[in-house]
Amino acid sequence: MMHKSSKRWVFRESLRRGRRPLKSSSLLRGEQVKKPHENSFEKGGRNMKGLLSFRFVMSLFAVLLVLVVFGSDTFAQKVESIKIGIIEPLSGPLALIGEKDLKAYQLAVNKINSEGGIKSLGGAKLALAIGDSEGKPEVAMSQAERLINDGAVILVGAYQSAAVFSATQTAERFRTPFLVATGIADEITERGFSYTFRVMG
Repeated sequence: MMHKSSKRWVFRESLRRGRRPLKSSSLLRGEQVKKPHENSFEKGGRNMKGLLSFRFVMSLFAVLLVLVVFGSDTFAQKVESIKIGIIEPLSGPLALIGEKDLKAYQLAVNKINSEGGIKSLGGAKLALAIGDSEGKPEVAMSQAERLINDGAVILVGAYQSAAVFSATQTAERFRTPFLVATGIADEITERGFSYTFRVMG
């Protein structure tokens, strides 16, 4: 089992290496992984091989909790809930995809909470705060700011690379971790942001 101080070091090291996407297992080992070959913003946001799977979302949340618990002093005291901001296209031409992705997130949260929440935080429960990007980069940016102001300690999303590119700028400005679930454009991680992480399924 990795000592808590070691996990904090891994978190700081991963922030320092923010240029590269990290797999969940690689994050815990402090390793870098290869970037995907794709290198473009695809029209309409169709830049992923299918919808988010429940298994992938569970892995995503495992990485998320490492970032939140071991990279922040927010939880120095016992908390009852952890608010996660989810940004998805819930209206517009990509609404069907956004709604199905959101369902996967909700199922994962329900499972974690039903099994006692986050044990390392005294059973703290996860709560979702939802933002609709409408499939528009500028809306994704404003939704990111709204969710942070509403108490979200980490953001996840946002399906389209263009929306992710904009929303992560806001997350960086507010020093809030942003876990990229599906945006694949290399430009997202090539800016050297300290609070942007990309998890590859």
